[in-house]
Amino acid sequence: MDAVKEHLLITRYSAKRVEDGEMLSYKDVQELLRVELIGVIPESEAVLHASNQGSPAVHLKGTDVSEAYLDVVARFLGEDRPMRYTTYEKPGLMKRLFGGK
Repeated sequence: MDAVKEHLLITRYSAKRVEDGEMLSYKDVQELLRVELIGVIPESEAVLHASNQGSPAVHLKGTDVSEAYLDVVARFLGEDRPMRYTTYEKPGLMKRLFGGK
C-alpha cells in the first residue's frame, strides 16, 4: 500500500494582514507544519458570493481566487507555477483618494 502524500493548502490568506503582523506568512506556516505547500488561496468576498449561489469558487473566471485554485491543480499535476497572491501592495495615492482596498 502506498503512503498518502500530504500537501498544504492555505486558504483565506490575507497578505495585508501578514504585512500588519496579524497573521502568519505562508512561509511561516509551512515551516511550522513541515508539509509541502501546494497553494495559497487569497481571502475574497467572491468566495462567499459563490457559496451563496451554490457555485464553486473556481468558476469565478478572472478572479484571484479562481486563478489561485487553478494554480493549485496545475501544481498537483506536476506543473511548476509561481506562488501568486502572497504579497501586499500598498494602494497608491489615487486609489486611496478614490476608493479601493
